[in-house]
Amino acid sequence: RRVVFGLFQEGMRRKYCESNPVAEIDKPKVMDQPPGILQPVEMVTLITLVMKHEPELLPWLVIGGFCGLRPAELDRLD
Repeated sequence: RRVVFGLFQEGMRRKYCESNPVAEIDKPKVMDQPPGILQPVEMVTLITLVMKHEPELLPWLVIGGFCGLRPAELDRLD
């Protein structure tokens, strides 16, 4: 975002464009804390609850929990 913003700013300065469309895009949120890591006992509890209440989420949970995929990567899996 920062680089493209600067590119459009330079374009405006040189009169190549009238406005900077990147200015309309929100800045990304920066997490202040590292992601949480579940302890083995917590993972067992979570798997048990998912199996009982939402079994269709089990593959998503297991792949994410044991293979380290991020939620955005998991959501793109077929």
